[in-house]
Amino acid sequence: MPKEFNLKIDEMPIVLSSRVHQATFRIFRGDEKPLREGVAEIYVGGSLTSTYDLKEENMFTERLPETDILVKVRFRGRSVGEKVIYLGEPMKEISIITSIYPFEMRIYDSAGKPVKGAIVTVSDKLGKLVEAVSNDEGVLTTIIPVGKYNFTVSAGNQTYSYMLEVKKNMVFNFLFPSKQPMSFELIIAVAAIDLVISGLTISKLSGSLRRTVRRRRRRRIPRV
Repeated sequence: MPKEFNLKIDEMPIVLSSRVHQATFRIFRGDEKPLREGVAEIYVGGSLTSTYDLKEENMFTERLPETDILVKVRFRGRSVGEKVIYLGEPMKEISIITSIYPFEMRIYDSAGKPVKGAIVTVSDKLGKLVEAVSNDEGVLTTIIPVGKYNFTVSAGNQTYSYMLEVKKNMVFNFLFPSKQPMSFELIIAVAAIDLVISGLTISKLSGSLRRTVRRRRRRRIPRV
């Protein structure tokens, strides 16, 4: 479409036409539930034309030109999904599925009792992503994009950090080691934390290692 017109006479009529279609967008988490936190951005011809706060509206409608449309979704400053469509006709609903899933963490002390008030911080190369506190049952729930993160768990004067790869719909069990001086059980507990063993109790782990030690113990040869 030309940007300049040569008007030869006054009040010369000019007719402009373009193909514009209506499209409705909905943003979902990876588990197909509506995502109600973050920002959705619409790009036309490489230029940002609209921004939507998902806390206020998870579904929105736009009138856009017949061309390639890019929709990007950001969650706490991180890109969590995008979709490119060619808008050749009106579209009632376009779904954008993101990489965000629910995450649950259950925190226990060395006796297996829930730890209330434990502070959990989740961070990546961009900085802190989540900070949450466990409830009366020692449980905290949040939503996190899939990926690898550094977790820091603090309760009282105990603090532990470890790397964890968050996957779809993940439930992770964290067991604080005993406060006693370094012992076999404490070594196993720390190893379990470092190895990020989820859903496996320390007693089971230490018992299996003890059985391994007994099998490898040297046999005594009687003297003749």
